Amino acid sequence: MEYELSRNEYMDVQTYFMLRQSNIVKFCIALFVLGLTLGIIKIATGSGVSGIWVLVIFPFPYMAYVIFKIRNIAYRMYGNDISKWKVIFSENGINAIAVKQNRNLDASWESVRKVWKTKKYVFFFLSKSVYLVVPLRAVKDYELFEKYIETAKGR
Repeated sequence: MEYELSRNEYMDVQTYFMLRQSNIVKFCIALFVLGLTLGIIKIATGSGVSGIWVLVIFPFPYMAYVIFKIRNIAYRMYGNDISKWKVIFSENGINAIAVKQNRNLDASWESVRKVWKTKKYVFFFLSKSVYLVVPLRAVKDYELFEKYIETAKGR
């Protein structure tokens, strides 16, 4: 299969990867739950800490800011990163060729550490931060592709 990631797809992939790898989302959820809990305790007992509303409100603009920064960085990175790929899946593994950069990535299924599947993309991780993203729109034979995903997951 051959595909090219558009700038928007590239930004989506980087945003998803960075948010999933970091603890920012977990931190914001914990802060929100803490604020709600303290707010309920304050209402129930009539005593508590003033300014709890900040804990409830803060995670929303903070997450928006983090996503904006990640997308801004990804927008600038797009020109220097590989966006056009030719990928060949086989019984032995993955062979990915960066079309314009003349780089070749050959990985056996045993070297795939984990697989993330989203609604639009499949991430094949070769290390903690090295991954190959395949957009589902580029897949022609979905049943065969699912077989390769299961092979990568079940190794």
